[in-house]
Amino acid sequence: VNVATSLRQPGSAIKPVTYAAMLEQGYSASFPFLDVQTVFPGESPEKPYIPVNYDGVFRGPMSMRKSLGNSLNIPAVKALSIVGIDNMINTSEKMGITTFTDRERYGLALTLGGGETTLLELTGSYSVFASKGTYRSPSPIVEVKDSNNNVLYKWNDSGKKALSEETAYIIWDILSDDGARSEAFGFNSLLNIRNHRVAVKTGTTDDKRDNYAVGFTPSVTAGVWVGNSNNERMNEFVASGISGATPIYNRFFTEYLQKIQSTIDQEKIEPTENLEKVLIDELSGMLPVDGFNSREEWFIKGTKPTAQSSWYSNLVVCKEDGN
Repeated sequence: VNVATSLRQPGSAIKPVTYAAMLEQGYSASFPFLDVQTVFPGESPEKPYIPVNYDGVFRGPMSMRKSLGNSLNIPAVKALSIVGIDNMINTSEKMGITTFTDRERYGLALTLGGGETTLLELTGSYSVFASKGTYRSPSPIVEVKDSNNNVLYKWNDSGKKALSEETAYIIWDILSDDGARSEAFGFNSLLNIRNHRVAVKTGTTDDKRDNYAVGFTPSVTAGVWVGNSNNERMNEFVASGISGATPIYNRFFTEYLQKIQSTIDQEKIEPTENLEKVLIDELSGMLPVDGFNSREEWFIKGTKPTAQSSWYSNLVVCKEDGN
């Protein structure tokens, strides 16, 4: 069984495609999702769809950055409900995923890995983020020479634009942000490659049969799958987002980047002139509010907030009865 070309569910590793589609529609990385129990339409009124996070915890308001970084399920489903399943599949096809063919079969669980694809196509889709939004079809042959060192064939693919450079940059910035994923994975976990900045996303299927870690820099994209070729379940203590495939991902990138003597500056993707960093309110993603935490976020020009959030209001409280 060649798992690289076999149809498997990608788990949460497909989430960046959903968020990329959302950014393409004009939303920002500061967009706040309410990570609370939510009921979505299901197969029938008697069978609604009620997704849960991997740890069963609800975290309240969470920005797109933290939702993707910490791989939260409920915000991802809400993102797909905003984007629309057809639009998400359209984006995935531009990024080289060809296997989401039966559109009528998919529901909102598609963003959690409910549709099958291959490791090769999944990894190829991540290379779009690494190449500033351009998709190039994976090829096993780079060059062919004869015995006299004459080049008989050289791979050349100018590629097709799948995403804007701004969207590709923001996804890279989120997936390489160790702080954005710290609530789920902690700081300086195996997802973090020492002395380098590598973007990475994990994925695990509910039945513990598939575990992924897909990472990329401007120079290389690599996808790792861990599982049993006979489709048996893995040990539940091994098949997590940080254990199964991540150690292999970490070793590969550590050794590869050392081999090519790559520096952290060489592995950066530079922001375009159409991106700007803006100080925002940490909770709402709108303009800062005095007395509350704020942070900086990247915005595509024309999408930055222009007002404070209506979540905040001043209330007059009676000192005598507290009302």
